[in-house]
Amino acid sequence: MKLSTLLKSNLGMNYDKAVHLEPHNPLWAQAYAEIQDGFAGLFKGLNYHIAHVGSTALPIMAKPILDIALTPELSLADVPFRQRLVNTDLNIENGNAFIVIKDDQDRNLCHIHTSYKGNTEKLLFKKFLLEHPNALSAYESLKKENAELHPKIHNYSRNKTEFVTGIVAQAERLYDKNELISF
Repeated sequence: MKLSTLLKSNLGMNYDKAVHLEPHNPLWAQAYAEIQDGFAGLFKGLNYHIAHVGSTALPIMAKPILDIALTPELSLADVPFRQRLVNTDLNIENGNAFIVIKDDQDRNLCHIHTSYKGNTEKLLFKKFLLEHPNALSAYESLKKENAELHPKIHNYSRNKTEFVTGIVAQAERLYDKNELISF
């Protein structure tokens, strides 16, 4: 899997330092497309759904880390699927259904959130924000405020939870989750 766009798109944040947000960068979508193409070869013969999620997939300021939702049709316990993730030539730390791609400076470039077939929260959140500009603007304002008031990543993320949960609840009432993922 080549990562040329990923490495030149100003992505990367060290989790030991303060959260910083950057203006939306069109190269983030190109970096995602490169990863998506790489997964097409890596997972040939397996059914899965992949989507660019998180703030870098939205036209707002974001932490410069790609978030990708990767959903296999089969369970994550499926040995061939997990084996293919571990055997990539990337610097991957494989946690519980969470993979981090880092650069040689130990900065997080990309978070791959693997989940079971029915988990659509990240997709619902993205769809709702893209279709509701006021909610998108409120989310960006919250992110800016949190970056200033809560610069440690865990506090920053925790202080967005209520907003995200509320948006997902609204989205679940509006959208059919089964239409968000196709294999």
